Amino acid sequence: MTATRHYLLAAGGTGGHMLPAYALAGELIARGHRVALVSDDRIRDFDPAVVVGFGGYPSLPSLLAARATKTPSVIHEQNAVLGRTNRLMAGRVDAIAVAYHHIRRFPPACADKRHLIGNPVREEIIAIREDGYPPLPEDGIVRLLVVGGSLGATVLSDVVPAAVAMLPRALLDRLQLTPDRVASMVQGLQQVASLPDPVGEISELNRRPSGIEVGRMRVPLGVIGIIYESRPNVTAD
Repeated sequence: MTATRHYLLAAGGTGGHMLPAYALAGELIARGHRVALVSDDRIRDFDPAVVVGFGGYPSLPSLLAARATKTPSVIHEQNAVLGRTNRLMAGRVDAIAVAYHHIRRFPPACADKRHLIGNPVREEIIAIREDGYPPLPEDGIVRLLVVGGSLGATVLSDVVPAAVAMLPRALLDRLQLTPDRVASMVQGLQQVASLPDPVGEISELNRRPSGIEVGRMRVPLGVIGIIYESRPNVTAD
């Protein structure tokens, strides 16, 4: 019987980093091991036997902590181009797992650490692998799933709309997300973007007995853009 070990999986950023880590976590737990999926440097709290980084900047603290504590570490690259965090840590980890034979920006000095394993896949996805696609109905809604993230989403934003536009009109009319709806979303976002900038606006300004003026000023805390499906349409926040 294999002894129980502790594994710390460091991932963050987009789902392209998190989901392979989640798949590996499920497999390790099924084998009786303890797993922590984190995006910081809590390595001392967990005392892992191995730290596995899946790329994305949130994985960097755990990998650096592993190096500082001399804990064995591995990185996994899901893409055909080695990401920034993985490039930074390639020379500092014990092994590098890759999904493809040819990886751009892979340091030649690390070739002996390289292991081709592919991308970990969740059990839920494996379970439906043999189901096949449902038959395309003669009428009703046609659902189009486009999968892509991080830098890989850039090419999809150019290729997919052009490909969809080439579909027969009969199919375009049945798409759950149509070009007309996308154009409507763009128009709405442009209207929001044209609104006056509230940053720097000062309100409720009061002068204190000491002579100091105290008020409220609107300052930017960050920008988040999300497009997600909100049936039967797509919503942008």
